[in-house]
Amino acid sequence: MDEKYESLITGIIEEGYGLVDDFLPASFVAQIRTYLLAQKAQSKFKTAGIGQQASQHTTIRNDQILWIESDSEQALEAQYQQALMGFMHYLNRSCYTGLSSAEMHYAFYDVGSFYKMHVDRFKQDSRRQFSAIFYLNENWSDTDGGELLLQLPNGQEIKIAPKAGRFVCFRSHELPHAVLPANRPRLSITCWMLK
Repeated sequence: MDEKYESLITGIIEEGYGLVDDFLPASFVAQIRTYLLAQKAQSKFKTAGIGQQASQHTTIRNDQILWIESDSEQALEAQYQQALMGFMHYLNRSCYTGLSSAEMHYAFYDVGSFYKMHVDRFKQDSRRQFSAIFYLNENWSDTDGGELLLQLPNGQEIKIAPKAGRFVCFRSHELPHAVLPANRPRLSITCWMLK
């Protein structure tokens, strides 16, 4: 994993974001995707909100989320958290980031759902240091849409397709980003590493 971690860090330093494919094995991605869809079928997801008060503004954001508890005993969630903590500890050792914990949720974007341009850090709370997204979408094609749109520090914009097993990371307060509408349901785990 160290090679993947190094690639992510290099990308963040040089480009403003890090990206690796096959962050975790395809078998794991398939299992946790199935688990996510089972939770969705049981109506456990809620409409996402904006800001610390989680106010609903569906003209800005209309995805659905399900928070993952930090002490989850569900095996797949624990396995993902272990991988994420591995990266977080690597960041602390190699970049002296002082990260202490993380918060995360599943995200479900139905057909046509979106999240307009925003940054991930709250105005009155600077704990969020890094944002990370892990995608669970099987056989995603260019015509499926749903890209992550990043506004880079140099002013350029880049679109990242939400392909299964892809992991993207960037500083929470530095990169404005959006989720473009998708033509099929779009699944991911979103995480923030906290100081």
